[in-house]
Amino acid sequence: MILVVFAAGLFFYSCNNAETEKQEKNQPDSLSTIQPDSINKPLAVIDECDYYVDSNEAMLMIQKYMADFDNNRLTDEFWISRCAIESIKNFLSNNPTYDGVRFFLGAKMVGLVNRSILLVAPTTRSNSTSPNEKHTNQIGVTIPVSPCNPGELEMNLTVGDARKKINQFGDKFRNESIEGQRSSASIDPLSIAVWVSRCKIDSIMAVFSRHTTLNGLMAICAAYYKDDARRRGGERKYVVQSTLIFVPTENGRTLNWSVVKPPVGWKDTNAFNHGELCPQQCE
Repeated sequence: MILVVFAAGLFFYSCNNAETEKQEKNQPDSLSTIQPDSINKPLAVIDECDYYVDSNEAMLMIQKYMADFDNNRLTDEFWISRCAIESIKNFLSNNPTYDGVRFFLGAKMVGLVNRSILLVAPTTRSNSTSPNEKHTNQIGVTIPVSPCNPGELEMNLTVGDARKKINQFGDKFRNESIEGQRSSASIDPLSIAVWVSRCKIDSIMAVFSRHTTLNGLMAICAAYYKDDARRRGGERKYVVQSTLIFVPTENGRTLNWSVVKPPVGWKDTNAFNHGELCPQQCE
């Protein structure tokens, strides 16, 4: 399905044929030869809302994920309904104690095989002095969604069910030798969670408010493939590490690459991203 995304138009939002042809023409033959323009600002000016990615970089990150991590049992993308994002935004607005949400990769049996799934739980600001413990998971806290269909995002699981599915992802896909211990993984750069700030959820909802035809987000699996200030600042553990890129959708699952506009000072942006990953930032 990711290959369909590439052929259809590439990243978040510009779906016109001319832009597609331009991007395909400029696509390099090898990741090793890529020297894309850096979109990362110096660490001193990075904040929790300042996470975007342009379409060319996004395509490279998706290709890197496919090359390094993908297999037939890993789901490459998850559709999240607009009302699920709106429910998360309303929950955070009404409960200022919570500073964001953490999207977890989980696993469950589908037929005779384990398949990856996507879960979400709110977080609070951690009281820990450890630089690797910034946000405390609040698994089991309910985010009201009724009568909303969240799409392919699993919400409001019990603590036991959520931890079982998260640990199953650790076992079946990260090859964790000790249940629940992320450091025991033999495929550690395959992230098990991505934290997203309250203000990033607000930014997503602002795009939805401006574009009423949007019906949700596609969370697409991707991977960082070069060193940057955020990795050196402790937001992820490895130079090459998987993440999620969030792309608005309309008309079912059609990606819209044109609605995310660059913040002041950015050359180009087409999608939402967030870099605080587990392993490294797990609480």
